[in-house]
Amino acid sequence: MKLPLHWTRGARFLLVCVAVGMAVLGATAVVASRAAASPAVITKLFAYDGEPDEPYNGIWLKDANGALVTHLDPGTYEIEVDDHSPGSSFHLIGPGVDMKTSIEGVGQTTWTVTFTDGTYTYHCDFLPFVMHGSFTVGNPPPPPPPPPPAKCVVPKLVGKSLAKAKTRLSAAHCRTGAVRHGQSHLRPGIVYWQSRKPGARLPHGTKIGMRVSR
Repeated sequence: MKLPLHWTRGARFLLVCVAVGMAVLGATAVVASRAAASPAVITKLFAYDGEPDEPYNGIWLKDANGALVTHLDPGTYEIEVDDHSPGSSFHLIGPGVDMKTSIEGVGQTTWTVTFTDGTYTYHCDFLPFVMHGSFTVGNPPPPPPPPPPAKCVVPKLVGKSLAKAKTRLSAAHCRTGAVRHGQSHLRPGIVYWQSRKPGARLPHGTKIGMRVSR
């Protein structure tokens, strides 16, 4: 999600990290704003949704409107962490960034983070496979070029029936070339000559000719 243009300065973001199964439930709330902007306002959230005996697991990075943040512009941000859960943490990882709060620690802290182009992930160290998320910064890298087509590696065709020889050629990324019939000591329908030596590495789709016993 690309932030609207009016969020490029003073944008505020909220991260919620929820603990489950703890005697004291709390949320890790993170509000981020551009360092040059006015101080951000921390919004505290409940650690559970519904009844106290029905907690849920989750960690999110959301903007002030409650929308999940999936993309940011590069730049330096101040992140205010309000951790009031003794069973959760906020661990932020990405290009040039590896910052975290302790699982058992509570309280407030402020990070100054410079985001550059790339992908950033965040998770709770206590439940990393359940509580995690990610967002991108800047322009994503171009997709890698497609791999080159596989080479035609000529299989051994002599001694095979014509049908089996064609199957082998297709599996080896080669094509069937001209097929001629001639006299040989092999029984009828068996390949007794091929135009390229077995093992030769040729361009994808190279045609291989064969001669088949009458």
